[in-house]
Amino acid sequence: STKTKKTNSKKLYGFVKRVFDIISSLLFILILSWLYLIVLLINLIATKGSPIYFDKRVGKNGKQIRIPKYRSM
Repeated sequence: STKTKKTNSKKLYGFVKRVFDIISSLLFILILSWLYLIVLLINLIATKGSPIYFDKRVGKNGKQIRIPKYRSM
């Protein structure tokens, strides 16, 4: 029926979108990882202390999580 086709196409679209998101994110990280390393090294040389710090954020269901961030200023 038409309703089943719409449901199947939504599931397929969601799956294809998720796969595309994961692959494009991995490629982006791989392509720009050298830039992250250069910024990290420059920051390490130019400032005292660690170039990365951990910031507290509110995650799913209000749970606090710590995320790594570049110290850029």
